[in-house]
Amino acid sequence: MSRMIIFFWQNCISPHQVPYIRHVAKDCRVEKVYLIAPRVDYDERKNMGWNSELLTKETEIEVHICPDVEQIDKWMQQNIAHTVHLFSGIRGDYEVFCYFLQSLKYPLKRGFIIEPPYTYNKPLWAHYVRFFLQDRKFIRDFDYVFAIGTDAVAYYRKWSKHWKVVPFVYCTEQPCLLPELAPRRTSEILALTFVGHLCRRKNVKVVLKALGRLPAHIRVSFDIYGDGEQRASLEKIAQRMPSHVKVVFHGKVPMKEVCSAIQRHDILLLPSLYDGWGAVVNEALMCGLYVICSSRCGANLLLSTVDNGRIFQNNDSHDLQRIICDCYENRENIRQNRMVRHQWSQCIEGATVARYMVDNLKTSEPLVQPWSK
Repeated sequence: MSRMIIFFWQNCISPHQVPYIRHVAKDCRVEKVYLIAPRVDYDERKNMGWNSELLTKETEIEVHICPDVEQIDKWMQQNIAHTVHLFSGIRGDYEVFCYFLQSLKYPLKRGFIIEPPYTYNKPLWAHYVRFFLQDRKFIRDFDYVFAIGTDAVAYYRKWSKHWKVVPFVYCTEQPCLLPELAPRRTSEILALTFVGHLCRRKNVKVVLKALGRLPAHIRVSFDIYGDGEQRASLEKIAQRMPSHVKVVFHGKVPMKEVCSAIQRHDILLLPSLYDGWGAVVNEALMCGLYVICSSRCGANLLLSTVDNGRIFQNNDSHDLQRIICDCYENRENIRQNRMVRHQWSQCIEGATVARYMVDNLKTSEPLVQPWSK
């Protein structure tokens, strides 16, 4: 049986996709994997502590940055019958869209990997109109849609039965667990943390509102890792916290240090007004943390069991306050289940996600998602 060649055409080298792409290359059903992008990373991500440069040194994957048109043509004519080309969306990135348009000269198997429509600043109906006018004509050119999050699955299944819509997730590196944290020491203080950009969309303000109303017997700490345009205003709010709530701003941390920073906490908070996914949820669960996130975060599908975390109504500080109070009363149970969550997270690690992707490329039948078993 012939083995597959898989091309990943991406907008940048993503630390939330390389962990599974690396394992796709190791699959015995795959002959070779190419990862092609017009850039290593975006400046704004570098400023947030991301460093994707090391990912270009992957030994299992053949990585190419900004190849010329002639080279792309050669790749697209290569072993067409046994090759699959997976694009990062259709036209979310100009260069990736150009790669896709160039591929239309050849009878290729294609798919795309995509988050749900970005409804933070445009309503869903506007996305439907845009897709109808611009992209509906391309539906027959794709065989697969790897849809990240339940909203993306629902959206792309509505458009056509022609393509196979595969529920999918982002993926992060397996962390090195700190041995002194298993099991975690007993403490009266519930340790909360947030990691990310301090902007309006990430909505850390709703957390501070909830913490400011906690009863006096509920003692919490809230460590904030990240920087952004809202930091100054958030620090002013934090200064008004009652004495039983301690808030500390640590500034931005390099991406490689995120896991070691959050492991010293009980709960990760992701309160975003909108997040297509939220890969920090993956990182937290892999470290054994409990997670609380808003109903507008794609990664909340990983919280389908109460042992993993809770979901609060978007931007509802009262609902968030209630959940934090519940977690405080159950803090010892949350801590005792730390290793249970870490072990559960094997279903979202690179090897598992890669096997699930290749399985889906080999069959037209729907498959059970590893994280929903």
